[in-house]
Amino acid sequence: MVEGQNSCQAEIPRQIPGYQLLDKIGEGGMGEVHRATQINLQRTVAVKFLNPIAGEPSDLSHFERESRLMAALAHPHVVTIYDCGHVPGHHYLIMEYVEGATLRCKMQPGRILPAHQAAPILDAIAQALSYIHQRGILHLDLKPENVLCTADGGIKITDFGLASPRASARAQPEFSQYLGTVDYCSPEQRHGLSLDQRCDVFSLATVAYEMLTGRLPSRVYVPATENNPRLPRAVNDVLAKGLARDPDERYGAVEELRRALALALEQSRPQSRRGPILVIGTAAVAALVLLSIGLANPGNQDLHADDPTPVTFDNPLWSAPFPGNDEILYSSDRTGNTNIFILRPAGGQAACVTDNQGRNLFPAPSPDGRKIAFASDRDGGMDIYVVDADGENLKRLTTGGEYNRAPAWSPDGRSILFVSNVVNEGAIYLMSAEGSDPVLLTDAASFSADPAWSPDGANIAYAGYTKGEPGLRLLVMDADGKNVRDLGAPENRYGYLFPAWSPDGKRLAYGGSVGASIEVFACNADGSNHRQLTKLGGSNSLASWSRDAARIIFQHTNSGEDTGSLYIMDADGGNLAPLLKAAGPREGGRPVWKRK
Repeated sequence: MVEGQNSCQAEIPRQIPGYQLLDKIGEGGMGEVHRATQINLQRTVAVKFLNPIAGEPSDLSHFERESRLMAALAHPHVVTIYDCGHVPGHHYLIMEYVEGATLRCKMQPGRILPAHQAAPILDAIAQALSYIHQRGILHLDLKPENVLCTADGGIKITDFGLASPRASARAQPEFSQYLGTVDYCSPEQRHGLSLDQRCDVFSLATVAYEMLTGRLPSRVYVPATENNPRLPRAVNDVLAKGLARDPDERYGAVEELRRALALALEQSRPQSRRGPILVIGTAAVAALVLLSIGLANPGNQDLHADDPTPVTFDNPLWSAPFPGNDEILYSSDRTGNTNIFILRPAGGQAACVTDNQGRNLFPAPSPDGRKIAFASDRDGGMDIYVVDADGENLKRLTTGGEYNRAPAWSPDGRSILFVSNVVNEGAIYLMSAEGSDPVLLTDAASFSADPAWSPDGANIAYAGYTKGEPGLRLLVMDADGKNVRDLGAPENRYGYLFPAWSPDGKRLAYGGSVGASIEVFACNADGSNHRQLTKLGGSNSLASWSRDAARIIFQHTNSGEDTGSLYIMDADGGNLAPLLKAAGPREGGRPVWKRK
């Protein structure tokens, strides 16, 4: 039922032991939420007073048992429960206080949330739901009001499990006003039938439909593409299955919906998170192709990931100092649009190169350091542009409505490689530095991305796969596209992305799968001696060697998050240190060294 007050509810107390109640910050059918101070620790918390339910057991044992179950949850996208208790007329929960606003504040009726913004939010919600389901808890009231967007860009679900334990997995009539909001709850939830995690599948699909179309789905399903023609059929099909009236026709688990929706949104590049054109970004393909399949460690290394080194800089556009004289180019989305910045060896405030028009990704400096090639959707489609290193004399090199990205200069500065979806989801092209005479280098029947020139200009490394293969391979071809070689480790040919040559051409750094993570590896140029360099967990890739080959920079993104941080380490993986906190987009935030 729609949220509302219980006419029989007791008055909220003015104080509870150990806490100083402050202002009321929320109210709904389940109860009220107040901000409070935990006196002994002097920390701000949220106190949820639960409205009593007719027929609910009056003893505390059941409530405390279920509260302990929820308090044992620990997940970055789930609000933490600290404590529970009882005052006359009310059970209460002490919860983490989250600075920020609800997802509802980001949504307006009729307003479509761009897919590149909706995708990471939906993925985080799905991860949280899968986590609580694994621990025997249903949410049963998922809606934008119960999704919190933190001040630092994080996502957390709240009000999970407050209904399901009390209803004993069945929506009995006396509990109906507490079991979900009518616009978001499943048909079986509304009709008092048996409940399982497919109820939350329906609610998540409803939230996704609303975010991507600006409207709630109707009982007679209207294809999402009718409300948002930019959505591809793949997204429509996923939402239709998630919103099936019969639970047996839905996805059986939230994780199934999460993977299907993530893949569909990646396929929606021409209308979503990259602008009107797509070559499926290899980092996203890796997250889907590598992680969902659970590919083996390419170098057979230790699979236990350490916690990332914390970054402590307050301003995400201020970098730490780093050795050497060369500068670093990096894309950051902390200024509204995604812009390209220059980081100086002395550290401090990064200097913006682009002009805050559209998203500007994959910066690539020319060999002499005088120009910067990059991908941008400033004119509608995602195309390749070149600009002087001081931000002047912008020139567009590609046109035609494809998704063009990941430019890479030839060592002599005369040619540029790039990736486009003109013939399939991703193929590598070669054009002149002026943008003329593009030539297809890779097989049109396969997916190819992330090209990197060898320092002598004779070879091109890239990541690719053909239909039917389980993941991305580490490939090298001659500069004319011929003589393709597989450099993957003999024990595992799959699980590679974003290769980068060392300045002497003797080694390659790349991202490789390690269980559920992507870590930075390096191997010899002939494919021998694969060695894991990082153990951070999450996604670590987009590596780039310094010009003296002494150091490697790369982007680290925590699991489930959509913003990357920049790290630096020695070429052997030692002396790992953060440079820039939470500043880069998950894809397109390729850092690269630039001659000063």
